[in-house]
Amino acid sequence: MWQTLLTRPPKTEYALLAASVVLACALAKSMYDVMGGFTCWQTLPMLWGLYRLWRFWTWCDLQTALNQPVTLTISAQAIRAGDSQNIPLGQGFVWGVEQAQHLLDFQQACGELPYAGEAEGSYAFQAIGEHLARPVSLPTEVLRKHLLIEGRTGSGKSQLATLICRFLIAHAPGALVVIEPKDDPDLVGHLIAAAHEAGRKLAVFAPYAPALSCRLSPLSTCRDASEVRARLSALMPPSQEAFFSGRSLLALERTAAMQQAVGEAWDLGSLLRDATLLPRRLHLAARYLASLGVSVDHADVRHLPAPAALAAAYAASGVSDELAEHVLADLSSDPEHYRRVTDNLNVALGDVVNTPWRHLLTDPKALSWREIDQDEMVLIVLTASLLTRELGRKTATLIMQDFMGHMGRRITTDDEPERRPIYLVADEFGQMAYPDLADAVALVGSAGGRVMALWQSRAALADDMGDRAAQALVDNMQTRVTLALADDMAARRIAESMGTRQLLSAAESRRRDHESGFSGGRTLTRHPARLVEPEWLMALPPGHGWVRLGGRHYKIAVPLLEPFDAHVVAQLGYGDLVETIRRQKERERRERAEHHMPDGVPDGVPEFAGVGGGACGD
Repeated sequence: MWQTLLTRPPKTEYALLAASVVLACALAKSMYDVMGGFTCWQTLPMLWGLYRLWRFWTWCDLQTALNQPVTLTISAQAIRAGDSQNIPLGQGFVWGVEQAQHLLDFQQACGELPYAGEAEGSYAFQAIGEHLARPVSLPTEVLRKHLLIEGRTGSGKSQLATLICRFLIAHAPGALVVIEPKDDPDLVGHLIAAAHEAGRKLAVFAPYAPALSCRLSPLSTCRDASEVRARLSALMPPSQEAFFSGRSLLALERTAAMQQAVGEAWDLGSLLRDATLLPRRLHLAARYLASLGVSVDHADVRHLPAPAALAAAYAASGVSDELAEHVLADLSSDPEHYRRVTDNLNVALGDVVNTPWRHLLTDPKALSWREIDQDEMVLIVLTASLLTRELGRKTATLIMQDFMGHMGRRITTDDEPERRPIYLVADEFGQMAYPDLADAVALVGSAGGRVMALWQSRAALADDMGDRAAQALVDNMQTRVTLALADDMAARRIAESMGTRQLLSAAESRRRDHESGFSGGRTLTRHPARLVEPEWLMALPPGHGWVRLGGRHYKIAVPLLEPFDAHVVAQLGYGDLVETIRRQKERERRERAEHHMPDGVPDGVPEFAGVGGGACGD
């Protein structure tokens, strides 16, 4: 019946309704005349007429569902008053063989899915199970195994992430860290308002608003020089010769080891300068030798010791130290050769440490992860807008690595019997990928970490991490929400992972019979087919998707959050920040529309007014 109602044209349905009503009335009148009065038999044509009216009403509902989006909304009050153990995902229904069969039949009858518009997708998915829809929730315990939200730009990832974050702030104990490289103004506004409503401490890292921004030290959880090297290796530019990259990182590691030995705190600026500038290298080497007991003349800042004098003092002291010998060998080598092999360090770190907001990443009194953890804070990290895409990627990667370092310390040094959970929500996860990220995510769960990753497709992740590491990271995400996709390969991979079922398909045959002319037939055959076809994943409307819960696949429609309280955000001092982000996003949309560019994060540096402290260049 579902396929018949959905594929029937309006003129046919109107004609059937009119004919059915007229016929029912005529039959009732005839039976009244024949029987000489009213009897129970006259109710039969009346009931048949009512049935036809119900069929027409159902047809109207289905046609409406095919052409109008399901607009669901939820308020912050409803989230706070909801079940503290279940995260609301919206309205949905179980997607099984019956629903897949209905959609397959409809697609075969019509030739293609009906599209409400190029950007809206098809509403046939919601029409199938609208009468079965009920609230769908995600148990908070599921987040122990991490959560993946996959979908193209505009598919509703931020919409769902905002909903989940508001729930976590209102109900879940533990800190919440949100790394947002796209700077969604609605997400930022909702997080700020939710933190205030829940009485949570709030910190915002926004380089283009330095007066409002907190300060983070991206090397605060490093324990030794080798870890500094490992972290900064993720920022190194690709090189055709591994020698140059390895040599640069080795010089950086030796610099970090000397700074640690003389009691100097690590920061990106001093590491870069002490590793590449000859006067800084000489002074650091002299201080390090002095810490070993080597008597070095003129080792103060006003006098520059010669490499030969340092080598002679070391040889005369009788001290044996491997690091000192390597450093002295570097100092005695050709300065031009050393500069060429360490130029990669300037490429990797120069754009980070030479920005007007470099103090936000180099302040020794920066906000610590331990403080964020113990105070159960809400930390929002914004890395887009004024930053170029590459600079934003580096900043987000550094902060991500330091967060993972804190989780590693939780495992090795935290002796609490029951650790507080700490939630990490990272949009565009592939932009902050580094080689060991998959292993870090696999271990972070044992430290009480809960990761919610958002990305457009695994292909982008594989470009940054390699295919095997990307697949390992995907495998660590036990719960996945799939929204509308743009990549054919990703759609096929996910459709195959959702399994196959035995479905029916119709086949028509026609043959020539010499006696009776043409004859044919229509047969139904049962064959294995996907529960969800790849093209269905690419035709989903914004805010619609599938999630697997308890061994079942649910088709869901994510509700929109009611607007956040802008007055509260303004009172907290973040009103200008949110409005500036919003204006910038609107400007980017207009520019893309004028140049017919697809939605996405721009690679260039748009003109952007600073917030709360003037422009960044001021």
